Amino acid sequence: MDKAFRIDVELVGTKTIVFSRCEEKTSETIPPGQFRGFGHTFEHAVTRVDHQYATGHHRIITYVGQRLLSRAQTKFNFLQNLAGLKVLLRFEVDACLPSVSDLADALSGASLSSTASASKTSQLTTAPSSSSATTNPVSVQLTGTPLVAQDSLVELKTMSQNKNVIWNEVYPQLHLSGTPHLYVAKHFKGSFTTLQRHDLHSSTLRPYAKVVEQELGKLVKLLGELSTYLQEAGPGIGFSLIGGVGGDLKLYRRKKGTGRGLTKDIVARFT
Repeated sequence: MDKAFRIDVELVGTKTIVFSRCEEKTSETIPPGQFRGFGHTFEHAVTRVDHQYATGHHRIITYVGQRLLSRAQTKFNFLQNLAGLKVLLRFEVDACLPSVSDLADALSGASLSSTASASKTSQLTTAPSSSSATTNPVSVQLTGTPLVAQDSLVELKTMSQNKNVIWNEVYPQLHLSGTPHLYVAKHFKGSFTTLQRHDLHSSTLRPYAKVVEQELGKLVKLLGELSTYLQEAGPGIGFSLIGGVGGDLKLYRRKKGTGRGLTKDIVARFT
């Protein structure tokens, strides 16, 4: 772990726990002369958006026992064993692969030249937003856009051509979200020349899959211990998981009124 993190946790109802990531800063000013990466600008340059009002796409998947189901009910070759726990996981999707008919237009207009390892790379499509009916205060616009298949999701990353993917950090993210494709664009002083395509299920990444499966046991144990502790404490009490450099993980009880907390209308859905 190279930096500290905080996740707020709260019991709602009798057995549901909500985990909310807490960022130290919601915005940052980069001084002149400093470089902090390309952020979403690279995504905007190499993808197209199917919905004019879309600013991003988040997907929710659910783990039920030993099965991973997406909103599209897509099954994967890898199965998660969460010891009977039912988990809803929200994650951001960078892009998705287009239909087969669009593959001939690979990276058109993106000013990227692909290497042999990226010969099958196609122009990416930002995943369109999809939604279903819900109640206020959430405003929902039904677009009629077909749900993007889970096996077409793509994670995008940029890095200097002198760096390599740190798979011990990246693979768990792809594995838990069920994102099967990773596209890495490498640049030299801001000029992109190489795009590498990685498949989550490839034989070269199989060793990392075995490590993640082993580490899932620790995650299951942690979730079980948290569930027991929070149920004993009761609903409506805010806690925070604080992870530090070196791997330490501690649970703190927040002072009343601190943290984001959950709105009354959301809590009411679980009572």
